[in-house]
Amino acid sequence: MTACLFATLLFLNPNALETPDNDGAEIARRWAEAQKSVTSVHATFNRHDYDYVFQTVKFSTGEVTALSPDRGIWSIAPHTRKNPSKTFRRGDMTFAVKDALPSKCIWNDGELTIIDEKTKHADQLPSHWTLFGTKFFPLVTEVSPFLPGLPNGTTISEWTFSVESETEQEVRLKALPIRSDNPRFKSCDLILRKPDLTLKALQFADAVGTTETVLIFKTVELNPKSMPEIDLGGYTINGTTLPGN
Repeated sequence: MTACLFATLLFLNPNALETPDNDGAEIARRWAEAQKSVTSVHATFNRHDYDYVFQTVKFSTGEVTALSPDRGIWSIAPHTRKNPSKTFRRGDMTFAVKDALPSKCIWNDGELTIIDEKTKHADQLPSHWTLFGTKFFPLVTEVSPFLPGLPNGTTISEWTFSVESETEQEVRLKALPIRSDNPRFKSCDLILRKPDLTLKALQFADAVGTTETVLIFKTVELNPKSMPEIDLGGYTINGTTLPGN
């Protein structure tokens, strides 16, 4: 069984591990303490997006670079499965499999570029733009509740933690936002590897609980100094087409 499949099965069956007596808050504190020298991160992952209203799922691969809360990249590409199927069963629900669209979002010190790779169009907007007093776009470190290494902008202080289950190799935590009106997330499940407490996978629900996202991390680089280069030659940005392919 592959590591990614095992992590997915754990999210499908949270009772697969034994329940321990350890304190979730203490484990989260030790996790944060072990990552205190990390300021930035680059990671690749497999991603599953579940929509419980339309009962659809999208499979994708991606990568994230977070140099600071307002400087980094999230990138998504469709994931080609070996045995594609039109449906996917998760627990007692069957989801229709839909194609994930390739996309990139680049944050660069106050400017957010949203790239549609299928149409080769991009929009550049202020990353701190507000609508009726509410911040409209998440920052790099707000797209997911947590990231490997807990880089700058990611914190455990806004969450309560409890232990769901544990084995000799891993511990599963349930995280709930301290603020009941958290604008982005309702809950988050995390799988940490033992004994070094590194983030293997997480699953988070949106604020109203109608969608869930699973991220299964494949590679992690701590404290990168720069972002990957993105060539936008030939793309139309805010109505202007740049020279290039």
